[in-house]
Amino acid sequence: MNRVAILETASEYVTKDRAATHGDAEDNFSVIAGLWSVYTGHALSAVDVAAMMALLKIARIKSNPSHPDNWIDGAGYFACGGEIATAEVPLEDDTGLGALWPDPEGMGSPPDCRHGGRHHWVPMLDSNGPHRQCRHCGVREYDL
Repeated sequence: MNRVAILETASEYVTKDRAATHGDAEDNFSVIAGLWSVYTGHALSAVDVAAMMALLKIARIKSNPSHPDNWIDGAGYFACGGEIATAEVPLEDDTGLGALWPDPEGMGSPPDCRHGGRHHWVPMLDSNGPHRQCRHCGVREYDL
């Protein structure tokens, strides 16, 4: 299987087959991130999920490098993660939305960032609407 076939197959999987079965990758990865965050006790983002799923495929490649599904799925996870990571647009301070994100302690948010210390909130906008996201650990809060 050549690189074009791997990328074309991955493209079909992430845009047609799996999207129809599992729904939008960003929504699915966000749900997984929420579950994994609770399980691990560390805040994870949809981008973390994509990266860790790609790492799973890399681990499988180590034990069976000739199995094409691992290469195809890995390319798909990288593509989904790249799309999610680049689709997030920080809101400019002049939007007036900065007032929605006061000091996290005033909102009852946990101050424990997985990178140590308090969360460092940044106003963000993605397909789910405005939210705040910690610039260090990626944790998001939508219901403000």
